[in-house]
Amino acid sequence: TVFYFSLISQLVTSVLAVFISSLLMISILISPEIRSESYNIYIVFLATPDWIRNIYFIISNSMVLHDYNLTDSDQLVNPFIIVVTGLVCTAVNTFINSFTAHKLLNLVLNSNKRMKIRPPTKKQVSLECFGVYLVTIPLGAIFYYAVLNGITQKTFNQETFVIFIWVWFAIAIIIPSG
Repeated sequence: TVFYFSLISQLVTSVLAVFISSLLMISILISPEIRSESYNIYIVFLATPDWIRNIYFIISNSMVLHDYNLTDSDQLVNPFIIVVTGLVCTAVNTFINSFTAHKLLNLVLNSNKRMKIRPPTKKQVSLECFGVYLVTIPLGAIFYYAVLNGITQKTFNQETFVIFIWVWFAIAIIIPSG
């Protein structure tokens, strides 16, 4: 059926994404020369949430394809986990992309003025990226539990969900782009 075809295509795509992300992250982390460039550390931090999300897709889609005695209350294949992992990954990637773009913009603007600018240190890159993780993951968890509790306790309403989506959109897209 179309449902199983979509699961298989998503499974294949996730396996390829995990393989390529793993190859990229390992090649950066193993090579001292490549690892010494702080901009490459941004790439590792960008690839990590996508890697985690695709691992999740591999596990959940494999369980569905193999009919792993799934019930409606099975939390691993819960569609809201899929939504929240997507929201968290989007927020992390947008924030880290905005940090990287800002650093590169400063580099370009200063090179136009013939000024030499130092790249960020690996410690600075790590602190920025961990800060992004520390903000977005708890917000994603709050979003998940607020929506999940509303659904399980029958107090969920569409207006609350729309408000959550707009708040998340502001946090994940508008703030880093500003």
